[in-house]
Amino acid sequence: MKRILTLVLLSAFSSFTILQAQSTLSLDPCPLSESGNIWDLAKVKGDLSHSGSTDIELAWIRSMVDIPSEWTTSVCDPNLCYAPFSDEPLGPGDVLEPFTIMAGQTISGEQMYVQFQPNTTPGTGSVMLKIYEIANPNNSVECEFSFSAVATSTGDPELVTVSLQPNPVGDRVRVVTSSNAPVRQVQLYNLVGKLVKQVDLGSAVNAFDLDLTELQEGMYFARMLNASGELVASKRFNKLQ
Repeated sequence: MKRILTLVLLSAFSSFTILQAQSTLSLDPCPLSESGNIWDLAKVKGDLSHSGSTDIELAWIRSMVDIPSEWTTSVCDPNLCYAPFSDEPLGPGDVLEPFTIMAGQTISGEQMYVQFQPNTTPGTGSVMLKIYEIANPNNSVECEFSFSAVATSTGDPELVTVSLQPNPVGDRVRVVTSSNAPVRQVQLYNLVGKLVKQVDLGSAVNAFDLDLTELQEGMYFARMLNASGELVASKRFNKLQ
């Protein structure tokens, strides 16, 4: 009788443990894949859902599976689109910047996605993205995001060009973009993917000056967004003292 009771208790405990270990997070679809041409700035999107009964704070970790060397890829969450170097959502001071998902909420793929930019190079790129609850990292979902880029015969689209003068830069830099790429906001990241400066230009323009006085010497990555918050151009530059 004692043995039967022990087995019943162990079974109940195991069932409880399994229930506790089940994730409340899911991505639909999973894995995720898209295809397009070599000129695309592709967004591979999936809906992130939380079936739990309480609001939770989330973060993510990106790991490269297979990315052509000419490509760039980055993660966008409800807070921000991060630099290609960012494997975690780090803010100023390397502090993790979580985002909140409410009980029973689904965050659409328009707010949570992985961007792939082939830069005219055909091939396939993929990354693994793990989204997890900060207070309970075992509550997580992990999916592969991939994009296949092919050369098309429809002709080359109008190319986006960006000029930074001078480069390397000092305390000020003049930025000029082609007419098809007006810029509303500029985000500057350091080499470890930390956002160090953000500038709102007030309106979408094709030429503007940036004050870089507070930046330390080193290499930076500028992301230029249009009035809709979409990436239109990116550029590396060196800052000199």
